[in-house]
Amino acid sequence: MTNDIEELICFKLYACAKEITRKYEPYLKKYELTYTQYIVILALFEYKKISIKDLGKKMFLDSGTLSPLLKKLEAKGLIVREVDPNDDRIFLFSLSKKGIEAYDKTKNIHSQVGSCLKLNKEDKKYLMNEIDELLLKIEKWGIMQKKKLIIVIICLIVVINIIGYVKYHNKDNNIWNLYITNTFKKDDVLNKGVPVLLDVGRSDCTSCQSMVPDLIKLNTEMKNKIIIKFVDFNINRSLQKDFIINVTPTQFFYDANGKLLKVHEGTLTYEEIINIFKELGYKYA
Repeated sequence: MTNDIEELICFKLYACAKEITRKYEPYLKKYELTYTQYIVILALFEYKKISIKDLGKKMFLDSGTLSPLLKKLEAKGLIVREVDPNDDRIFLFSLSKKGIEAYDKTKNIHSQVGSCLKLNKEDKKYLMNEIDELLLKIEKWGIMQKKKLIIVIICLIVVINIIGYVKYHNKDNNIWNLYITNTFKKDDVLNKGVPVLLDVGRSDCTSCQSMVPDLIKLNTEMKNKIIIKFVDFNINRSLQKDFIINVTPTQFFYDANGKLLKVHEGTLTYEEIINIFKELGYKYA
């Protein structure tokens, strides 16, 4: 095995992808699009209506990367979102009329850029087959790694749930309990004279569960100073209308008077939560 960068396949692929992406910049600049935004527009035209999860699989992007990208395209009026009629927890994304017009103007750019490679049909077919095979091998490797970890993850989730249940999941709806009951309402904890953190997600979400130890620690240390709740949609599905989110978990930070101060998508550590409260003016945190 060598440490010579010129001998690393990953570096060669990275350099090649970066240089090709740069070729798109002069073509996309006049349309105020980045390369990734352009690829999303192509994908949405092809798949018509698609969830962020399925779009991420097609584009090899995680929701943390894709979500802000879709928000920017939505702000430009190029895409629209609507609730999936079969599952009101899921949003479907599609091109708007303006987005379709953008597609029509830019759909041939990849052909113009591709001409710089000077590949004939046979070379192009061979290269595409090699890339597809490489992607398949990488995907299979990832599946094998997931299988090796899945038992450990399940065990951790079970242990975390048991600890959380024993320590905090009481039958009453005490505002200082971390876990909600099926009768919980957002107004139960707002405007109580202390700031509030509502961590919104699901108990069967691995990312949500990864935050539980830090939430338990924070809830213990900041009891009577900050109200902290894990809002579990599996416990109370009616709360979905109160919290419209793109990804789980999503955190909502409120001040002592119940005013929403900040929304964060994705996981947070104990230290990151503390720092956000400090940024919001709660120095004791």
